[in-house]
Amino acid sequence: MRGLKIAVALLAVWSVALTVFGLAIRRDSQRNLESLDGLTELLQIRRWEVPMPKDARYEWSFEIRDYKASNEVEKGMTEWMDSSRKAKIVFMPTGEEVVYRFWLVQTNGTSSGNTRLDVCDVPNDIHRKCDAGQLELRWYSTPKRIEDGKSYLIGEINDDSQRQRRKQVVLHLVRFRDEDEVQAAEHSKPQVEAVDQGDVGYPLKGWIGLTNTGKPVKSMLVECFIHGWKTRVATTTTDASGNFSFPDLPEGQYYLKASKRGLFTIKSVVSASRKSTSVLSLVAEACGQG
Repeated sequence: MRGLKIAVALLAVWSVALTVFGLAIRRDSQRNLESLDGLTELLQIRRWEVPMPKDARYEWSFEIRDYKASNEVEKGMTEWMDSSRKAKIVFMPTGEEVVYRFWLVQTNGTSSGNTRLDVCDVPNDIHRKCDAGQLELRWYSTPKRIEDGKSYLIGEINDDSQRQRRKQVVLHLVRFRDEDEVQAAEHSKPQVEAVDQGDVGYPLKGWIGLTNTGKPVKSMLVECFIHGWKTRVATTTTDASGNFSFPDLPEGQYYLKASKRGLFTIKSVVSASRKSTSVLSLVAEACGQG
């Protein structure tokens, strides 16, 4: 009986010790969390989480765009989202004026780099300078879903000397895999090859991305000529995924010219043919002009 009482007493002491130890761990954990939050605030690190899309071909990207009023989506339109998977977005000042370090942590890995956050420069060229007044950068504590529910506003940039100079930092979905090209690469013999000139498949279509990041270039003007750049027969622009196409043109040789402000003009000569399985893939590069 005495042995049993001793055992019970020891168990009680052990239980109290574990409780005290657990409380101490929780207090330390809370202090560490508060310290981390304080450090994050001190370093002006901004971070958000947004759901990943159900469609595995899509991932989040960001852009600095001209301001436009957008309706906020408060509910509904969730059929595209997978709430069990989250993307993390982080921005941190580098110490250089208006240049921020960014990270996008997603299903297929982490992308990172430096970007300019001001009212006149493209984000992919951190070396460009701009005649701007005092800039105000206002981050949203919670991403605001806008438009079709597949975009988020995370910040605003304002020039206090010229209020019309106003930008938005926007998250949007980009398709990083072209389904038709992937299927063709998996099933065709010979293997599909990406080329920037020469013989390409029919109908004439292609893709344009940035040379430094591989991200699609949207709204790039693509002009199609025949007879050695003399006669323009069609024009189009790249979509949000960087794709363009000329479905109504017959097989033959074409001279392509792609242009957009802030990027070097691209020229390519191609021959569209049903006998070719090659896919046209072009790269654009920032030219550093205003």
